[in-house]
Amino acid sequence: MFKVSTVFIKEQIPHVTLGQLISRYKRELERQSVSNISVDFDTIYFANSTFRFVLNRYANKFSSFSNGQIKIVDTGNEFVVYVKASVTRLFISAGLIGVAVTLFFLLSSGFDIFALIVGVIAFALLAVIGYILTSVSFPVYFTSVRNDIERELQARQE
Repeated sequence: MFKVSTVFIKEQIPHVTLGQLISRYKRELERQSVSNISVDFDTIYFANSTFRFVLNRYANKFSSFSNGQIKIVDTGNEFVVYVKASVTRLFISAGLIGVAVTLFFLLSSGFDIFALIVGVIAFALLAVIGYILTSVSFPVYFTSVRNDIERELQARQE
């Protein structure tokens, strides 16, 4: 389970509502081409189809996640935004590519253990690299989204 959080300080964006934040994060999920999005009061639930690959280079920030939620909690002085998501889609994608590599080597070089080893190595590399990239880049992206939302809300109040 992948988790990250960020905070909006209410003094910096007075008069902002939970609904405004929910709509901004929902819009971002739509912009990122997430397959299924639903809202339940303070939580946005999202899911990506396993076999849906989006070719838009800007629409890939949630692609490692099979499903998850963005929950916004009002603590009085701030809004805390939590993301909790499952990275199983990342491993499924790496597994499918590993199987494809294994089949390619099986068909091109004969049926030997070498093809299986190459497929396992391909899976392991893709899974580890994908997880590391998600662990490093997603929190940076999520903070950037938070900053963009705060700037947008501040500009609307002026």
